[in-house]
Formats: sequence, structure tokens, C-alpha cells
Amino acid sequence: MIVANRKRNKRPEDEEKLERWMISYADYVTLLFAFFVALYGISRVDITKLGQAAESLQSAFNILPITDTPRPRAHISDFNPSQLPLVNPAKPSRLPYVTQAEVKRLDNLKQMIVKAAQATKELRKDFHIALGTRGLEIHLGNKILFPSGQATIRPEAVPFLDKLAQSFFLVPNLIRVEGHTDNIPINTPQFPSNWELSTARAASIVRYFIDQHNFSPLRLSAAGYGEYRPIASNDTPDGRGSNRRVNIVILYMHTGDREPDQPSS
Repeated sequence: MIVANRKRNKRPEDEEKLERWMISYADYVTLLFAFFVALYGISRVDITKLGQAAESLQSAFNILPITDTPRPRAHISDFNPSQLPLVNPAKPSRLPYVTQAEVKRLDNLKQMIVKAAQATKELRKDFHIALGTRGLEIHLGNKILFPSGQATIRPEAVPFLDKLAQSFFLVPNLIRVEGHTDNIPINTPQFPSNWELSTARAASIVRYFIDQHNFSPLRLSAAGYGEYRPIASNDTPDGRGSNRRVNIVILYMHTGDREPDQPSS
């Protein structure tokens, strides 16, 4: 009888041991909840706040920001930064999302393009290149690229465009070609306004890269801005000549990520 009573009576210590698994289970559920909350937070990153946080860290740890290298533009005497030039080396930009490795890669590409431009006599006075806020921006005057009022590439520009295309294969970045005109109106059956002319010129260069160099169309885009983004005054012949241009922008990887996604197969 004494042995049987011992088996029936459970001690309080035994009951506590049986319920200890609930503590571990609760800790596991809490950690799992925190993990999914973190995933949700990462999926909804606020780019603006992230940039502010990066700048705060740079300031706290005394890290120098990445800045554009100032380069003179002496032939444009009335240059006005308020006119939103696409290449603005006179105003350094803080680029918290661009890695030093990408800056170095694009800087090496810039040196290669500069050498190719120096070998092209017609480009020596109407060529600019700089690391801007969006990427490596190449400014080409329309005088060598296109006849007046047309969007057919001049034969003199072909060798330099060929060298550009070859150099672009060295980087994986997306590339945007942007056409610009002066404010003199155009009204022809082919180009009813400067919008059509500037867009057609950008598209001609994109088409040349695709047709002649087998470039992937997924890496290229064309845009036309007409007369509405001048880098000089349209009141003088020199100023209008500077505004007639094509910009080729090798976009930073971060900037390229904001482009529309390619359609799924």
C-alpha cells in the first residue's frame, strides 16, 4: 500500500518540469515574430530617410562624402546653374548610395573616353565629361553628330561612337541617351517641333548602338527634352550652339535600379 500511494501522488517539482517547454516555445515564437517584423521593415525602405541616416553617419564618423570633380566650362560665359544643366561639375553632389568601387570603375571609363575624344579633332571644343549626380555624363555637341534640322548621324561621328560603344561593354550600368535643342522653332513634316527632333536624335544613337554593336536594348533608353533644359543662354549664337547637344549618361547602379522593370517572360 505504501508503494502504490507513492506512485499516485505527483510532486509539485514534477509538474514544473513538464511545463518548462512552454518557456522555450514562447521565446521561439517571439524571435520568429521579430524576424518577420525585420523582413517587413527591410521591404519598405524609405530612400529619403535612409539617405539622411547615411549622411548623419558620415558626419558622426567624419567620413568625407563622394563629390564631383570641378571642371571648367570656359566657352560658356553665361552659364547659369539654375537652368538645371545635366552636367554640372561646378556644384559638388553628395552621393551616399554610390560605392567607391563604382566611382573608380566609372572614373577609369571616363579616362578611356577622354582619350578617344582627344583623338577626334571635331570633338575637342564641344565635348565634356564628368561624374554627375546620376552617373557618368557625356556631353556631345550636335555639330559633329547631326546636320542642322536632321536626325541622321554624320559619318564623321561614327568612329567616336564606335569607340564609345566598345567602352560601354566594360561596365554593366544602364545607359540613357538624351537629346536637346535650342529654342529656334522647327516645323517640318518629319519634325513638327523640337520635341520630335530631340527625341529622334537620341533614338538614332540608341539604334546605332543596337544595330552596329549588338547592344542589348534592355540597357538602353532614349529621351528628348526639346529646348527646355538649356545649359546656356539662347540669346547668342554660341549659347544656342551649346544647347544643341546630346548627353549620354551611364547611370549609377542605384539610379538604374529606379528604372522601370523589364517585363517578365
